[in-house]
Amino acid sequence: LDALVAAAGWSAGALTPLGALAAWAVGTAILHGAGWGGGAVLLAFFVGSSAVGRLGAPRPVSDLDPKGERRDHRQVLANGGAAAAGALLVADSPAALWLVAGGLATAAADTWATAWGASSPTLPRHLLSARAGPTGTSGGITALGTGGAGEGALVTALAGRPWTDGRFVL
Repeated sequence: LDALVAAAGWSAGALTPLGALAAWAVGTAILHGAGWGGGAVLLAFFVGSSAVGRLGAPRPVSDLDPKGERRDHRQVLANGGAAAAGALLVADSPAALWLVAGGLATAAADTWATAWGASSPTLPRHLLSARAGPTGTSGGITALGTGGAGEGALVTALAGRPWTDGRFVL
């Protein structure tokens, strides 16, 4: 199943070939450690973040950025590596799903905030200095991006809810 999802991501142009291999490894680790609930959270993260990432103006493929919008192995491991490792460390315990949901909700918040914030009509303000800066400035936030972060985290984390046996209440 992981291989099919990774291949579909590659075929859809969301992953580079190495990104697809990394996604396969991350997916296998998450399914092994956190079961179907972890897989549901991972799928919600991947589908949601891929869709949101394509909402803005697409980054064209160029000599400077040959992968364009496709995610490579570094990005896959940065977003899902901690969740996969956590799931394996506490495999088959309720904590595995919590680690996957928390890790991937955090990654989704970052991804969705970036995508939504880039389309904000207002300039971002630096988190510490409150000075306005150009879109894409590290540490810059907008109200739209902050809303996107909350929605991304919520959508991703809630995908694991049916597998929790009522262990948490929202």
